[in-house]
Amino acid sequence: MNIDQIGKFIATLVSQVGIDGEKAERSADFWKPNLLKLEYEKSIEAIKVLLLNNNIQSKDPGKWISQVVRYCGGSDVATKKEINEPVTTWCNTCMGSGVMEVPHSNIPGKRVHWIEGRWDGQYTMSVACDCGAGQMKACQMMGIRQYESQYQNWRLEYPLRRWMWQLEMILSRQSPLLPEDITKRNGRIHDLQQLIKTASCEA
Repeated sequence: MNIDQIGKFIATLVSQVGIDGEKAERSADFWKPNLLKLEYEKSIEAIKVLLLNNNIQSKDPGKWISQVVRYCGGSDVATKKEINEPVTTWCNTCMGSGVMEVPHSNIPGKRVHWIEGRWDGQYTMSVACDCGAGQMKACQMMGIRQYESQYQNWRLEYPLRRWMWQLEMILSRQSPLLPEDITKRNGRIHDLQQLIKTASCEA
């Protein structure tokens, strides 16, 4: 992004999320080194995806920008502390945490989340990533290789069924009364339908 695009990105963040404009601008100054390395279109996509997935239950602009940076494959620690490790050690899959979110596995005798290779789209779980940081987590939880041996097509199922489930939840609720709420609901339905259509074509 360039400076003008950062301004547009912040304006979009303020209007879509409803956060305070002045706080967002101050956060943008702090995160500028990170934002300059991102693609503008990807950053706008990140806002939409984070909103659709309800990933952030906060109006703190710093948390939103941090997650956008992560979504776009950037490091969210570059402006906070000096990194002495080589760039090649950074894992874009788990964003350096060593942990990945995946569709929840079936729980024998308790709950079935997968039926004939299809995930219900509701619950998720964490597994250890297949990177250096993930290897340190592997002793505490299932690893991604073990998980993928049971659920080979989870990478296709994860976004598709998640969006389908969210769309079903929205459509099952009574339509709001206020015009602005109706517009927001219809916009979210449209965005979900487009995401589902695109993911279905790629599946």
